[in-house]
Amino acid sequence: MESLLRAQVVIVGGGPVGMLLAAELGGRGVRTVVLEARDSVCDRPKARVLHARALQGLARRGYFTELVPRGMSGAAEAEVPFRFGGVPGLTITASASEPGPVLKRPQADLERLFEQRARAAGVRVLREHRVTQVVQDLDGVRVLAEGPLGSVECTALYLVGADGGRGVVRELAGFAARTFEATTSGLSGLVRLDDADVPGLGWHHTPRGWIVAHDIPGAGTHIRTLDCSGAHAGRDVPPTERELRAEVARIAGREMGFGEVRWLSRFSDFSRLAECFGRGRIFLAGDAAHLHFPVGAQGLSLGVQDALNLGWKLA
Repeated sequence: MESLLRAQVVIVGGGPVGMLLAAELGGRGVRTVVLEARDSVCDRPKARVLHARALQGLARRGYFTELVPRGMSGAAEAEVPFRFGGVPGLTITASASEPGPVLKRPQADLERLFEQRARAAGVRVLREHRVTQVVQDLDGVRVLAEGPLGSVECTALYLVGADGGRGVVRELAGFAARTFEATTSGLSGLVRLDDADVPGLGWHHTPRGWIVAHDIPGAGTHIRTLDCSGAHAGRDVPPTERELRAEVARIAGREMGFGEVRWLSRFSDFSRLAECFGRGRIFLAGDAAHLHFPVGAQGLSLGVQDALNLGWKLA
């Protein structure tokens, strides 16, 4: 069965960037459709930090009070000293009239908040829909997607590709991009720690690399390894539990005990920058436009700013 949808803006990608843009457009009365390939929000640990400029933008648009639990300002999270550029003991400050300069919230929480706002504003969200074709002319765009009930055709005035670093809009629409090959490799896993001698939460450096550990309440410990000596030989090869255990032991200098490994992923500092972010009636936002090293969640904060910027312009 094929259905036809008409909107003013079609957004491909229902992550935090796409859903925030949808909420911004819907809140301004723009008829918006979101096409998302996943069937639900992914709760795997991803980005967990928002930085100052993104927070300021969200506060001005009325999202901040929903991001911060009652009784907290978020500023306390910036008071923990950190290390940057070889200089330890750094802290970040912000004006008393602004939100705290750093706010730690899981990416999944942001996606749910922004989706709730978007749906409340009348945005239509279609999950399990994979885009297969993009066509634009002087008057608008046409997007074809495959969903659980068959093909869907969406026509709109504008299209925004917010479908991530491996999204399809950039390629289907013919955006050229510069790529920068990886020089650092990393593994990421959600595990249950059994070893009482495992270093505590936070960043741990040895001559062989870094081990980063963060607690995920109710789920386990998110462990990441960083090897700055070079990229993995197979960036697209799924990592194994054995590989994670071996890499943690190599960097730590000894075997370290952890039990169940719930999931694994591989990452690097491979990056990509589209040569332009807009072509005619098609725009790119977030990782689809500029892919960054995931450590530090630079991509999330920049993507939030993309969405806030595009929202008022497209409206």
